[in-house]
Amino acid sequence: MPMNDRQRKFAELVVQGRPASRAYQEAGYSATGNSAEALASKLIRNDEVAEYIEELRGEVKAASKFTRESKLEGIFEIYNNTKLDDPRVALAAIAEENRMTGDHAAEKIEVEADITIKIGE
Repeated sequence: MPMNDRQRKFAELVVQGRPASRAYQEAGYSATGNSAEALASKLIRNDEVAEYIEELRGEVKAASKFTRESKLEGIFEIYNNTKLDDPRVALAAIAEENRMTGDHAAEKIEVEADITIKIGE
């Protein structure tokens, strides 16, 4: 089934960076609060809507003058130019680079142990 105008508008708003529940409302749907969040979550998983969102994101990425590599190079340059004069900016550059490369993710550690729980002795 083809997308309707509200679904198309919703997808466009999501690609523009709106939170899904807000995009849902701005697209013309009447739900609010938790209902809007739940319905927006369902709509964003709709096959046609999800495909359209990916198509739009691809167009935005293709139109961008920045590549991932050029962004990382710029961040490295900011770090090098500020590390002595303004450590806060240098740390922000490191944090951004970590987000872009995935180094900020918590490390998963598996632990095996026996646990005893006593309730009401």
